[in-house]
Amino acid sequence: MEQKKEDVWQKEAREAEKKYGDLLRYEYLGPKNHPHMSAEARAAQFSPFAALTGYEEAVKETGRLTEEKPELDEERKAEIDRVLQLLVEMSRSGETSDGKIRIRVTYFQPDQRKAGGALVDVEGFFRRIDGYRKCLFIEGENPAENPSEISLEEITDLVIA
Repeated sequence: MEQKKEDVWQKEAREAEKKYGDLLRYEYLGPKNHPHMSAEARAAQFSPFAALTGYEEAVKETGRLTEEKPELDEERKAEIDRVLQLLVEMSRSGETSDGKIRIRVTYFQPDQRKAGGALVDVEGFFRRIDGYRKCLFIEGENPAENPSEISLEEITDLVIA
């Protein structure tokens, strides 16, 4: 049985020699006009590509959850207004020893890309209220930090700490 296999292989080898003998002994020197491509460049030709650019980001953005802006009742709005007035009075009179009033603010930050947003908690020192722009300015522990600007309409909770 093994003799038959060897005979078949030898026969196929002779046929290949007849057909392709000149090519089998040909020494390939490579392209003469082009430099050899690096292994990384060759691999990059066969790497997968994104047929739909931005698709993954769009799916993630659609799946990202946002919160709705909470509706405050009149009582809660009046409480926030009372604390804002108290802050202005305290800052004018200089009731604190170091002149800084620590506050904690919870406000709604609208999302730039889709409906809704997120509730954000910030703690820092009261700086001022801008009545024209209707915003509250607070600064962090480090005085060199730029003050945070929070719209008065977006405040959901305000506490003097």
